Amino acid sequence: VRNLSHELHPGVLEHTGLTATLRRHCADIERQHQVTVTFNPGDGLDSLDSDVALCLFRVVQEALTNVLRHARARTICVSLMTTAESVELNVVDDGVGFVASERTRSGLGLRSIHERVRFMQGKVSVDSRPGEGTKVLVRIPIGAAQNKLVRGS
Repeated sequence: VRNLSHELHPGVLEHTGLTATLRRHCADIERQHQVTVTFNPGDGLDSLDSDVALCLFRVVQEALTNVLRHARARTICVSLMTTAESVELNVVDDGVGFVASERTRSGLGLRSIHERVRFMQGKVSVDSRPGEGTKVLVRIPIGAAQNKLVRGS
């Protein structure tokens, strides 16, 4: 129950930052599911707006859950970095892959990712082919996310 509670509301995100929270989450997934998960963080992630950080954390959670449920992957690589214009998240697995056009229409997990990222004025691309694994790329513009928050206040 405690783990579920932390997954639903990761208060640790506020206290330890996005990098440490994602590092721990990836390590937990690796330990619990016997899959190799690497996390490659860039610099400046802990200074992101809290709504952007929460969005990215939720997207990583959903993407990893999708891999565990469907991909039969042996390895997953999560990388997160900032550029001058955006925050970029990549989740890449070596699983069974799928036909992206079919899965993105019917999958609730991918739809959830798209909705979260769209709320932050970002973009999601999913590149997958049967037998070749899957790559989920998320880009959230730093300025657009901050402007949205200012207008919404």
